[in-house]
Amino acid sequence: HGLDILNISDPAQPRLVSRCKMPPFYSIGMDMWDAAVRGDYAVVGDTHNGIFVVNIADLTKPVIVARRQLAIPKGKEHPDAVGGFAMGKGVVYVAGAKTGLHVVRAPEVQPEVRYPDTPPAIPPPPEPDLPAGFQAYRPDGQVWAVAMQGDVARVACGAGGIHTVAIGDEVKGLAVQPTTGFALDVKTFEKYVHVAE
Repeated sequence: HGLDILNISDPAQPRLVSRCKMPPFYSIGMDMWDAAVRGDYAVVGDTHNGIFVVNIADLTKPVIVARRQLAIPKGKEHPDAVGGFAMGKGVVYVAGAKTGLHVVRAPEVQPEVRYPDTPPAIPPPPEPDLPAGFQAYRPDGQVWAVAMQGDVARVACGAGGIHTVAIGDEVKGLAVQPTTGFALDVKTFEKYVHVAE
């Protein structure tokens, strides 16, 4: 939980110039970090710890000048995680993992590179180039584990829960069982499905 400033004039031997520590905070699951510099200020995103503005005018003595944690999502005990941010003129746009877009006043910061008024064209994601005879099943969440029972697969899909998938001439999703935490492993025994969250 901090910002390290390194001298990379010799890229083969980076040298620590200074370190600015944020408060310790631990919560399993989300783990997102980012830093961006504009002039004499660095903005640092530190997951549930929030967004920090650090004065780096003296690179040997960085100083935190502002901090903002996001709202606590309904039913949770910690502030929302900072998923990413962008700097505007006197504001930081912060993406909350569960609470959407936040606009945080930060008079010290300046905008990032301006884009033309026309938004960029983002093409649809390309279809996977699968070898002949292969099929793909694309669930919500990451695939962590699969347990087979005959021609049915139970798939642990992280935040996407447990998916039941028919495996045959066609790979087809049959059901989704939401989980409380991240579904990281799955096993089947007789009529039971066991999940590690």
